[in-house]
Formats: sequence, C-alpha cells, structure tokens
Amino acid sequence: ATIGNAKDFSDVDLAKINRMYSCPTETKQQTAPFARAQHSPIYQAINKYDDRPKLPSQYYDGMQNSLSNNKPQRCEDKITVCWWTADRCRAPAIYAMMTSLCPKTCGFC
Repeated sequence: ATIGNAKDFSDVDLAKINRMYSCPTETKQQTAPFARAQHSPIYQAINKYDDRPKLPSQYYDGMQNSLSNNKPQRCEDKITVCWWTADRCRAPAIYAMMTSLCPKTCGFC
C-alpha cells in the first residue's frame, strides 16, 4: 500500500503510520490547526506551443476515415491523463497523438 502524496499525509495515512508504529490512538491533538496542507493543484500547465497553428486532426489521425467528417464529433478526451502533457499539446513530437487522444484538453475542438 502506498502512503502519502506530494502535499501531506491523509487521515488514512496517519492511521496506518500510527498502527505500524503502535502509537497510542488517544493522542490525536495537533499543535496547530493550520499546519495541514491545503488540497490544491501543485502543477499548472503553461501552453508553450500555443502560438502554433491549429490543424484539423484528420490530417494527422490515420484511424479516422473520410466518412466520419459528415458526423459531428463529441469534444472529449479519450484518456484520463491528458493533463500530464497539456503544456505540450502542439509539440511536434506528440502533436498527432494529442489531437487524437486529448482534443478537449488541448482545445482542438
């Protein structure tokens, strides 16, 4: 089991640690109520390739056939980790992949 994250220990993590080291459960008093980290994003993508022209994904996506051009496409990401590479949506090395997998996050639709 994994313990901890990038900001702070959760209540479950603290319970696991206390159980692991046989700590008494009645001493759950914090010295400062503001000492706990606030849950907020620690990373914000900066689109450094935002000035590049937006080309339709049909030129890059080999799996898309010409018959589907008449149907309206839903603007949704096909994977859940698009935020990971959101700052590189228009990077030449991964542009084709991002237009295909992450059109909503990258603003391609």
